[in-house]
Amino acid sequence: TSLTTVDHTEQAQVESDEFDPIYMRFMQANPTYIKVPSKIISEAHDGIFSVLYDNKYSFWSVKTGKKLFDGEWERCPTYSIKHEDREPIFSDGVCGVLSATRDENGDKVIHLLYANGTTKKLDPSYKEISHFKDGLAIVKRKKLGERDKYFYINTKGEVQQGYPVITGSKDRSMRPLNDNRRVFFSGA
Repeated sequence: TSLTTVDHTEQAQVESDEFDPIYMRFMQANPTYIKVPSKIISEAHDGIFSVLYDNKYSFWSVKTGKKLFDGEWERCPTYSIKHEDREPIFSDGVCGVLSATRDENGDKVIHLLYANGTTKKLDPSYKEISHFKDGLAIVKRKKLGERDKYFYINTKGEVQQGYPVITGSKDRSMRPLNDNRRVFFSGA
């Protein structure tokens, strides 16, 4: 392989009345510039990055430079994720986010966004979701009159069979590890 130097000193300034644009340039011989409406941009995961503008997220493809999802998504409560890692990210071709628009019952509902541009609305009783790891995410379900329940869903949003459901735990007793390993704490 050989290195290619690209001279960007001759670039013209671009102006816009809509927002102060930022241009993302990806490290490559022939860079792609993508005009996005914010300076708050996530790292790319699965070839997709998010842009936070006006407290809502839009999602963009690194490969095509096109917007996959408009800015109608919010960061949702996340299960068992360090504070600095709470930005919505794609993993295994899917990302869990909260709709910024309330549904017919007045609730903001968690949706799954897919890298192919489709979405899936999850059960409104799901209140938290982790990032996907090895094709599974941890979900917290809270129904009126019931204790919290924690369980795994797959990338289709289906409850994953073969794993325990933890009820009423407040100590984050389920953890995804690496290489399809999971850890559970079943002490009362």
